[in-house]
Parts: sequence; structure tokens; C-alpha cells
Amino acid sequence: MGGELGGVRPPHILADSERVYVAGDDGVTALSTQTGDVVWHSRGPKERMLLSAELLIATECGSSKALEANGHWVTARAVADGGEVFKLRLPAELNDPLPIWEFGGLFVVEDEGRAVLIGRDGRLRHQLDNTVLGGVRLGDDVVLLMGGKVARLAPSGTPRWSIPSSGVDTDDGGIVSLPDGDLVEYDFGVVSDSGVRLKRFDPSDGATRWETFCRPLGVAHKSYLHFATVVLDADQLKVISRGSYGSFVEWLDPSTGRHIRRTQSK
Repeated sequence: MGGELGGVRPPHILADSERVYVAGDDGVTALSTQTGDVVWHSRGPKERMLLSAELLIATECGSSKALEANGHWVTARAVADGGEVFKLRLPAELNDPLPIWEFGGLFVVEDEGRAVLIGRDGRLRHQLDNTVLGGVRLGDDVVLLMGGKVARLAPSGTPRWSIPSSGVDTDDGGIVSLPDGDLVEYDFGVVSDSGVRLKRFDPSDGATRWETFCRPLGVAHKSYLHFATVVLDADQLKVISRGSYGSFVEWLDPSTGRHIRRTQSK
């Protein structure tokens, strides 16, 4: 293809059943998965790519004279032909985004300490002075797990309520929806053997139903990477923790938070 591919802000290659999308020197190139031929090439933002159905989202990171003059942008391209669907200028403070992710039809573009939520139409829905760890849509409202708190925001951005998150020194997590409408948020520390803290709450007013803690492995080591997820597995909550020095899986009763069983290895 020529030039340099990739960079320091992945992902640099994404694919669906028809095309492979590659970040290059000046933009994104789409190749046919069947032949390897170039389907389209589009100049512009090429970092932190996210493939979402018919859209390919990418942004610009870092600093340069051009970025200082023109600002940082996030772009949505049509996967079929590379055409621009929307382009939005990011706030000046948001100049080195983390990987883009989405929930409920909203794209989350953030760096340490700030975030924006963007609709699939390219409209800025929320601008926040906090990172977002997880979120769900409730009609026009959003419920967000942010650093140190959970909040339900109206479309105007006004909080309907706000409660402390279950973990105070954690830096990752998410929100799980239960069949009866309640939500469960979970927190963990990425670079520590932190275990996983969970809280079930009523999304209408933030009232806490229960809180619990899945204990850590007990690894006495500073350099530790730890990633956890929580999913609804039949009628139980399944907490999955994978770390550089071991793993555990724990099942909880979603009604009470009672610990049912646990397996672990280290």
C-alpha cells in the first residue's frame, strides 16, 4: 500500500464481511475482503477507529501545527463508499482521545477527565467534565457510570439524580441492565488486584437495592493488569475477572447480591 500504516493509537485495522479498513498516512483505505483491491480511500481522521454497522468512526489525536490551527475532529464515514456522514469538532481540551466506544446509539469520545456523547446523526448530546466508564439509554435520558459516581442526565444535561459509585479508587467498569428495569454498576481497578465491586440500583431515583464485593485474588504484586466484565447469565450475574496473575469467575443472585459460587486460578 505504500507509506506507514498504523500508529500508536489503535485500532488500526478493522473488518466486516465485505471490507477491511486500514489506517494509513493521510486517512483510511478500505480493501475488498475477497480480492484485496482498494474499494475506497478517504483522507482525514484515522485514529481510534470504531466500526459500527454502516458507519466507520475515527478521530484525530496528539498535537501538530495543523491540529493546533484547525482543531481535533471526529468523523463518521459510510462503510460502503467512504463518504462523510458527519464531522464534528471536539472541544479544545479533548485533544488525545482514548479508544472510541458506544452504547445505546451514542458514541463516546473521551480522554482523561472529559468526554462527549455524540448521536449517530452527528449531533453533540452531552459534554462532560469526567470520563465515562459505562452507560445505558433510558428514553431520552442517559444513566452514566463516571469516575466516582453514577448519574442520570436529562437531555439538557441536568442531573435527575447522582449517587456515589461502588468503588472509590477504581478506573474501569460498566452497567448491566436487568429484566425488571433495575441496573447494576460494577467497578474495578485496571492496574491492581482490586476485585470487583457491584451495586444494584433503581434507575428512576438512584435508590440502592444492594452492594457487594467480589474479593481479589490476593496477589502481592505492584505490576498487575486486571480486566473484568459482568454479564447476565440465565438468572444469575456472572462476574468474570482476568488478570495477569490469575482469574476468577463468580456467580451472584441479582435479586439480593448473594454470592452463589466462585472458581479461581492463579
